[in-house]
Amino acid sequence: MGLFSQRIYADTAATTSIDRRVLAVLWSNLKNSFGNASSLYVEGVKADRILQESRRVVASILSAQPDEIVFTSGGTEGNNLAFRGVYEAFKQQTGSDGEIIVSAIEHQSVLEAAKSCEKLGAKIIILPVDQQGFVDIKVLKEILNDKTVLVSVAYANNEIGTIADISAIAKVLRHWRKQNGDSDYPYFHTDACQAPRFLPLKVESLGVDLLTLNGSKIYGPKGVGALYIRRGKKITPILPGGGQEFGLRSGTQNIPAIAGLAKALQLTETLKAQEVIYLSGLRDQLINLINQLIPGAVFYGPVGDKRLPNNVNVGWPGVEAEAVVIGLDALGISISTGSACSSKAKPESHVLKALDANNKLTSVRITLDRRASLKDISKIAKSLKKVIERIKIGQKLVA
Repeated sequence: MGLFSQRIYADTAATTSIDRRVLAVLWSNLKNSFGNASSLYVEGVKADRILQESRRVVASILSAQPDEIVFTSGGTEGNNLAFRGVYEAFKQQTGSDGEIIVSAIEHQSVLEAAKSCEKLGAKIIILPVDQQGFVDIKVLKEILNDKTVLVSVAYANNEIGTIADISAIAKVLRHWRKQNGDSDYPYFHTDACQAPRFLPLKVESLGVDLLTLNGSKIYGPKGVGALYIRRGKKITPILPGGGQEFGLRSGTQNIPAIAGLAKALQLTETLKAQEVIYLSGLRDQLINLINQLIPGAVFYGPVGDKRLPNNVNVGWPGVEAEAVVIGLDALGISISTGSACSSKAKPESHVLKALDANNKLTSVRITLDRRASLKDISKIAKSLKKVIERIKIGQKLVA
């Protein structure tokens, strides 16, 4: 399991390894599809065919149209294009400032994208969540108004695994728009980077206007992603240039990575049902083992089918999460303290704070690989016990 056979890799919420079938597609295109898809000669036409086929594959899985799919460099760029593109288009259209609503436990790339809109005049409103990470629908209904431009709620939280009821939120927004003269706004965006391995992606059923995907979370290549943008929604490009990707994302397309993304997404659809069952079982066994072996464990996030099947988030009073991560690493196990995009710069989790948790309690995140085994689960739990005991002994000696 993982890059080295002797190690256990359990941080797939940060990034997955590349599936061998995706790697084959990636390598083939690296060798054979080097042309610029915007060119008119043979190599360019060949590259464009692969680009358009990849777009059709992604659109089909989302039950969208090919011209609603814009390829990006990953989740961060997709989220920024959604936020800044929508808000700048709104300002150009109306000449006025508006409001953006984001949930309190969004990924850092969403929160930072919102802040960038704040510099353009947007008022950012944080939508609170309960102790399991679910947004308060009642509060959302109360704060919606004719200045609301965009609402963004992650499909599945990367730290605590909470699965949002996206279709229920979409229904609230549809009702509000209908009650207000069939207004075009607010648009509804979801960061779905953690979702494809486990959750339905049909955009009509979800009711979203924009949806972000990332190849590195689904056993695909790093540095590639996609943004679904519903037809008719107004959005301004944030990367001007040659006009690629329907004028919304200029720059020569990375054909090998895009083809790899499409293949990875196909595989997640094929394997989804069995992976949900398999990893849910391993997740619950891991939680039970931790409870049995290590007293005082505190788990964050919901239980059962309202939680990502591969996600366990756990902490212990008085035990620093970073020490646990380092201790497990020495024993050949890779886990994290939370979002990999901000863990080094910001060890304190805004997600745990939003849950109204004890701010002095840190946690570790364990997110399982599809190749995980019962043996791996047992080793993770026993290794955690060993590391926690060492940390507590060290604390007593220092005291």
